[in-house]
Parts: sequence; C-alpha cells; structure tokens
Amino acid sequence: MARIEKRKNKRGISYLATVRRKGFETVARTFDTKGEAIAWATGVEQDMKDQRYQNPRRAMNTSFGQALEKYINTISQKKAINTHMLEKSAARRLLEQIGAETPLGSITAATAAKYRDARLQEVSAYPVRHELALLSHLFTKAKKEWGIPVENPVADIERPAPPRGRTRFLTDEEAVKLLESSRKARNYRFYYYILTLLHTGMRSSEAAGLRWSQVDLKKRVIFLPDTKNKDSRWVPLTKELTEELSSLKKISKRC
Repeated sequence: MARIEKRKNKRGISYLATVRRKGFETVARTFDTKGEAIAWATGVEQDMKDQRYQNPRRAMNTSFGQALEKYINTISQKKAINTHMLEKSAARRLLEQIGAETPLGSITAATAAKYRDARLQEVSAYPVRHELALLSHLFTKAKKEWGIPVENPVADIERPAPPRGRTRFLTDEEAVKLLESSRKARNYRFYYYILTLLHTGMRSSEAAGLRWSQVDLKKRVIFLPDTKNKDSRWVPLTKELTEELSSLKKISKRC
C-alpha cells in the first residue's frame, strides 16, 4: 500500500510517497506537490500488481563505465572491425566528458545536450552524431535487453545536422603524388591499400579488411561477402592492380 507523508523543510513543504507491497522492496520518492506524489505511488502500485515494476535503484547502481564496457565487449565486438574501432573511440570520448562513475540512471536529456554542445566546440557534426548514436543505442539495449529501467536521453534532444558534403575526385597528378607518398610509409602494404582504393572505388573499410581468400587473381575479381548494404558483390580488378597484388602476395609469402 502507498503512504503519502507531508514534510516541512527549509525550502518549504514536500510530500514523501512510500510504496510497500509484498514481494517487492519498499520504494520512496519525494515530490513538491501531493498530486504528483499520489500519481507516482498509484503508478508504482499498479506496475507491481501487473508484475511490470522495475526498481530504479538498478539504474543508479550501474555506472556509465560498466554499461559502456558491456556494450563494447558484447555488442560492438560483433560488428565489422572498423565499426568496432570507431565505437571504441566514441566510447572513450563519452567517458571523458560524462564520467565512468556516473550512474546510468542519472544521465538525462540535459546531460546529452550538454555533451553535444561541448563536443561541437571541438569537432564537426559527423563525429558528434556518431557518438550520440552510440549513446542512444547503449540506452536502448540497457532497457530492452539488460532489464535496466532507463529512458533514452538522446531521444529528446536535437542531433546536429550533418554538414553538406561535396564530391571531389583526385586529379591524375594528385593520384601520382599520393601513390609516391604511400610507398614511403613504414608499412609496405599501405601502398597496395591506396592502389586498391584508386583502382576499384571500394570503401576504405572494405579494402582494409580484405583477405587473400577474397581475391581471385586469375579471374581478376575481389569478392565482398558483407558490404554496408548487407549484400555481397564482386569487384573487378584492373590489369595493373592484378599485377601489383600478385607481387604483394609473393612478398607476403616470404615474410
């Protein structure tokens, strides 16, 4: 049953609502008005009766750092390697400003908005949108799959609009200079990575994750089993790229 207690303090009058029901921990919360206290207590009692009640203490007893670590290790880990690395980087930025010890239940829309505004002073909209997307997905998973009673703080704020992009192609001279510079890199494979991008138009993440099992030098094609659109596709190779990759394969076998 619920009990509403009127209290006087330095700020004035408040109302303490306490709910006790067999099979559940006693919960209490303070409100500025009696109406708010009654409404909250009635809702909690009904949720307990319907077996839908979740104790908010769990959200306060779970730190933001703990939740992020679980997300990175159990959810992000299963994503493509580049996506996983991007989310690990975004997680570090979120932890720096929100704090690892911050209770998950105390992160509100105001917290997310403050984070957004602070980051926009440092970087463009793209990384901020990515970081907010990670924060949003974390809270969605925490509520729907981990049973933590939290609300998504990103749902109630405006995300920064992505800046207008522009399509630009390298000139022949720029492409030659890029290849010449890539040959001087410490990692000799970097040149072949850049060459593959220039000759195929593949996404950087696709080229970075290539394995020899995907490359058929005889048929002069590359097989991509899992693209951004979730469809597989074949990428044709130019004669020059095929010759260069053949040389790389020989070098790799000797290493």
